[in-house]
Amino acid sequence: MRNKHFLQLLAAVLPLLAADVFAAENLVVNGGFEKYTAGSMPEKWNITQSNAEGVVGVTDQDAVDGAALSIELKTLKKSSGFVGAVQSIFFPALKEKKLVRIRGMISGRDLQASSLVAICGTAGKNGKMTLWKTIYTKHGSFDWESFSCEVEVPAASQYLSLSFRSMGPGVLKLDNIQCFWHEAGKNSELQALNGSFKGRVNPDNGLYPNWRAKLYHGRETIGDYSSANGKTVMIWKSGAQGFGIEPELTGMLTPGVYQASAFFKTAGKGRIAAECFARSGQSLGEQQSEDFTSVQGKRCNFVFQVPANAGKVNIYLLNQGKQPVEVSAFELKKISNKLQLSKIPFETEVYPPERTKLLYGKPTLSLIENFPLPLAFNLKGDRSLLNKPTLVVDLPEKVRLRAAFTNQPSFYQEERCKIENIVRNGKKYYRYRIENAEVFKHILPVFRADRKITLALEAAAGSTGASDPVYYRLENNGIADDWVTLNLNILPPLKKIDLPDTFRIYRWQAADFYYPAGKLLNRTWDQLALCGVTSSNGFYGDRPQREIYKQAVRARGMQFYNSAVNDNALINMYSKEEIASLGKYQETVSHGRSIHVKRFCPQYTITSAAYKKIHRARLARELKDMRAGDIVAMDYEPWDMLYWCYCQNCLSEFARINNLSKTPTPDQIRAGYESQWIKFRSEQAFRFIRQEAEFIREIVPGVILADYDYIMDFDNPEALLRRCCKDPRLLDEILDMHIPSYYHHIGVTAFNAMRDSVSNLKKPIMPICAIDGPISGYLAPGEVLNAAQIRLFTLAAAVNGCPGIWIFPGIHIDASYFAAFNQAMGEIAAIEKYCLPVLPESSDIKIKARSFSSRTINAADKLIIQYFPDWNESAAFRSVKPSGDRAFSAMLNYSNKDALFAIVKVKLDKGDYTLYDIAADKVVLSNISAENLASQGVLIKIAPEDAALLEIRPADSNDANLPSAEKQDELEKQFQQIKQQQTGKNSFKTIKNDKFQMQVCQKDQIEVRGVNFSAIMHEKSAYVISLTANGRTCKGAFGEEMIWAPQQYRRLTAQWQIPSGKLSADGKAQLSYKGVIEGLNVKLEKVFTFDQTGTVTVDYRIDGQLPADLLVKTRVFKAPDTKGIVFGDMPMLKFAAGERSFAGSDSQAGGLPGDRGGQYKVNKVQLPGSNGTLEVTFSAFPAGWYSWTSSDMRTATLEWAASVGAVTRYCVK
Repeated sequence: MRNKHFLQLLAAVLPLLAADVFAAENLVVNGGFEKYTAGSMPEKWNITQSNAEGVVGVTDQDAVDGAALSIELKTLKKSSGFVGAVQSIFFPALKEKKLVRIRGMISGRDLQASSLVAICGTAGKNGKMTLWKTIYTKHGSFDWESFSCEVEVPAASQYLSLSFRSMGPGVLKLDNIQCFWHEAGKNSELQALNGSFKGRVNPDNGLYPNWRAKLYHGRETIGDYSSANGKTVMIWKSGAQGFGIEPELTGMLTPGVYQASAFFKTAGKGRIAAECFARSGQSLGEQQSEDFTSVQGKRCNFVFQVPANAGKVNIYLLNQGKQPVEVSAFELKKISNKLQLSKIPFETEVYPPERTKLLYGKPTLSLIENFPLPLAFNLKGDRSLLNKPTLVVDLPEKVRLRAAFTNQPSFYQEERCKIENIVRNGKKYYRYRIENAEVFKHILPVFRADRKITLALEAAAGSTGASDPVYYRLENNGIADDWVTLNLNILPPLKKIDLPDTFRIYRWQAADFYYPAGKLLNRTWDQLALCGVTSSNGFYGDRPQREIYKQAVRARGMQFYNSAVNDNALINMYSKEEIASLGKYQETVSHGRSIHVKRFCPQYTITSAAYKKIHRARLARELKDMRAGDIVAMDYEPWDMLYWCYCQNCLSEFARINNLSKTPTPDQIRAGYESQWIKFRSEQAFRFIRQEAEFIREIVPGVILADYDYIMDFDNPEALLRRCCKDPRLLDEILDMHIPSYYHHIGVTAFNAMRDSVSNLKKPIMPICAIDGPISGYLAPGEVLNAAQIRLFTLAAAVNGCPGIWIFPGIHIDASYFAAFNQAMGEIAAIEKYCLPVLPESSDIKIKARSFSSRTINAADKLIIQYFPDWNESAAFRSVKPSGDRAFSAMLNYSNKDALFAIVKVKLDKGDYTLYDIAADKVVLSNISAENLASQGVLIKIAPEDAALLEIRPADSNDANLPSAEKQDELEKQFQQIKQQQTGKNSFKTIKNDKFQMQVCQKDQIEVRGVNFSAIMHEKSAYVISLTANGRTCKGAFGEEMIWAPQQYRRLTAQWQIPSGKLSADGKAQLSYKGVIEGLNVKLEKVFTFDQTGTVTVDYRIDGQLPADLLVKTRVFKAPDTKGIVFGDMPMLKFAAGERSFAGSDSQAGGLPGDRGGQYKVNKVQLPGSNGTLEVTFSAFPAGWYSWTSSDMRTATLEWAASVGAVTRYCVK
């Protein structure tokens, strides 16, 4: 339901767009060149030329939208010659001069000179010219970009001719040409000050004038901007995805329907958003487009509404993924004065189903038998239009509604439902109608916390596996919306378990379980306790249910925690009266990047007595319900500290501390004193948090004090501190508990970070992960943990010595996660003695994960062993030995596809031993001697996304009564079967000489091994899986074609035969693939050539006519980080004669590369004719580069390398 209003609006507005609302204003006819006959000029356009000959015509290749006009001068007879296209516009004689504006899209290739000439005059026999003026010029090579210009048409004129001309070699292309009279009053319309991305780029933030960064508060996003040639590239670095830029707008905002558009180019995800604000400054909600993806680049439009109560609008151009997004040519225009209203003036998001789409493929409601779980309907809308608003929910017979209540902040009251027995699909259902709920009086135009109706739903005993759907719809004023279906997934009841003594799970928020007190609340708490959740936060502020709920928590003996101690350095945390009491105060001063939330200066917060007074008073209000033993979690987040605070107080203090004779400027600090500034700002942050901690302990003696902070690489601490200046080593002195953020750290990375943090910090580590989805903006799709992964995260925390975990946001958790917590808590209770408190790791326990194949290669005189699978990336172990006759090993398999087989060897005292897997509740092996356990070891199998919790203890006669795991010989047989499947016989025959060897290394994979490099090829899909050269390895589907037929909106596949191998006399190796493109009468031959440097060249030979609209792109390597080379998509080009492109990392999106992101620099590009060289200096890491050439539309060459070196030369074939 998230985009419901947008879709309804779009349906209403599309007819307006189709009718061309600007038809009365746009003077140019057929400015998009769509109307034309093959072999002739587009309608209403004529060729114009003088002392030159050339080709002018329509092309549908490399067009902005469907078609474009191409102008190419072939022969220049005189220096004044030109060739081009012209359209004449006629109108009644002007009584006075009048301004006209022309705009459109333009691109050029090797363009020596071009211009737009405006010619005006009078008509008839005696007509005369009143104006001849060049109003726009352009030259060079450039991708599609917008242009705009204007000219005054003299009085008495009766026509205007627009003459687009090329005056030399090169190709000029035009599209979307428009021309408008400038009418009185129109200049006040809302528009961007610099939609054409012109002017001097700000070196501090990489943006053009009148553009600023857009960051979403709380997302912890790190991104960079690079601007050149009328374009800005938004480059994601880390954190959540979703950031961008916003233009400065000018003109009058009036209610109506608007269209924002920009030219987007990305292999990732671009988006346009509009956020309206009331005159009070309150946000009225953000309207967002669908995501845009276009490797070729295209103009993207977004239609949005500005309501009557809006006083301001912000437009955002966003990067919603990890790939760079290039934007240019932004335009904003009003397309209608009439607002389009939905038939239902409110809408809902339903949780948890909104978050479970990635887990189940579609919105799904999961329930657990006998566990009343919340289904929350988050609401927004225009409450002035509500008339008997109603939520209708149909539940199958086996699901009971135990309570319905509103979460509006002032109420939390139970709602009455009308109940009706109905039949759906031949089965019994109950229909619940909740009319005029209290929350409808408080909904806002934007989704806000607690504007929701929550249903406490319980699956009846014996209903496990039931799958009858749940249905809901909205009604208003007797009009009903469409039914929405939620799949149902009922899980077994939670197991009755003994909880660990010390390990607990904390939820940052708990408002979804604020059930009305009584039996329902206590039954729910009983179930939550089985998941390790034995604490709660409480209502905040003055709310009627607050005392009842608080008393229920205290009566049960539950621990309270307060996670509302937010960033108290934010100015908006305080009332107007408190701000007034400060008198003159110091705000943060930023330099180079604007800080999107107003803050007090950090130096001011730790030195001003007036500020300290209101700081302490605010904490006292927030903590009035807390007692000794409760937890208070602080949340101070000083991100982007290199850009603030540069007020005079901070600069003077920095100079004093560092004994500088002269106060430095911000630029001087970032250029020459970065490390000192990081230390200074980290100490400022520490002093602020220490001050807050002292206040809290004064207000609530005996409180447990925690702080939300971040993971530190203790070998490189500045990597964290240059982004966020919270140093956990300093905080260790004042906290009782660390809550480091693991939102973007999962799997083995998270496991190792937990181990390092526990080893380097004294206070308990309680990692916080996010059970969330991309819908909230905190996580990328690949960071969304499923239930199996959250169990592994919980176990990883326990075995590394963390006494618990936190969950953010903590509400709207799918039932499958509670089942995973229940399982993990039972397991942790059984292993607690081995890890809480943490014991040192033992070298007497050796674990060797078995891969299905491996090979050793010599790369730059360095021996590298490659394993398949590489368990270093997807398995983690921790082993302890508490005594001479007892050991424990936690073995976690993070792979989602491969079972882990591992040999475990343990040195113990003499005797016989039993290996018992606590997780599986099975004996792996019993009565194995200490000698055999140390020498031969035991084979363990762990399923994908599962764990073995292996207890090694003296054998006991009772072990025979326990369930047994599979026998050792059966496990070995399984391993060999899987190995055979992975490395079984292939039809490719081994060939070798003294320089190369080609052989099957495992199923569907061929290894090409040279003296100093190795490439692993996919046998049947014709691409490189990994390339190792000069001591580094690149991984990914390198060289794989992605062939799209745009008119069919589907991907075509190439069917390849088994390749043939060849070793040439000149020291090169070749693999030749032959295949056909599905659905086309086109044959392909694809030849990979390897030389001893690690360079790989691909030659294509094409037999058959390729469609003109065929789009081909390939996968190439991105620039690596310090941990290795990562991988992504980059565009190849359409098959077009003579077209060339070079690209490096994702910060370079085609065209001749420039110095972007500090990753590489082009020294020289020479392309004489069809041959040439490109010389590149890498400033940091190697990147995957490719060059593509095509001279006859039948042959092409793709070349890349993964080499590491200062200078690498690439030759275009």
